[in-house]
Amino acid sequence: VLAKSLLYLRLLLVVLIFGAAFFGSMMYWLEKGSWQYWEETGDFQFIRKSENGVDQEISPFVDIPHAFWWFMVTATTLGYGDLYPTSQGGKFVAILAMLTGVLVIAFPVSVFSDLWSKEIMGSQQESDKPRESEGESVTMSSNDVQELRKLISELETNQQKVNDILAKYDLSTN
Repeated sequence: VLAKSLLYLRLLLVVLIFGAAFFGSMMYWLEKGSWQYWEETGDFQFIRKSENGVDQEISPFVDIPHAFWWFMVTATTLGYGDLYPTSQGGKFVAILAMLTGVLVIAFPVSVFSDLWSKEIMGSQQESDKPRESEGESVTMSSNDVQELRKLISELETNQQKVNDILAKYDLSTN
């Protein structure tokens, strides 16, 4: 099953990488804010409007790789909450990223479940197959039938002899 799904795993990886590149870049561009001197740190920082839309804060989207992290966490529905958008454009991109994430997760899950169900059905059908000798008619020569009857009779006689010997010692097989 894993070998059959390798193609879909690769596709999942490619979609995640492209999604991270696209949505991460969009989020960085929309949420980085402006490059300003920040009194509290005594250094220049990217400053954006905070959640309330009035105050300002240091943007957590300091570079595109940080935004990639945000997309991976969002697309896989983990949602740590360490990075989040505050602008209207950023929130819109976040909604699209969340919907993309649901599709990215749903696609491989449906493929894996389909492959596993086929595997299980195949193994059940294999175990339900009758063995080769079950239900088949066989045409035998009369000589072979006579020989088999003779051997069965000898087996019954020998079984009776075994039972008689064991009965002497109270070890009967019946």
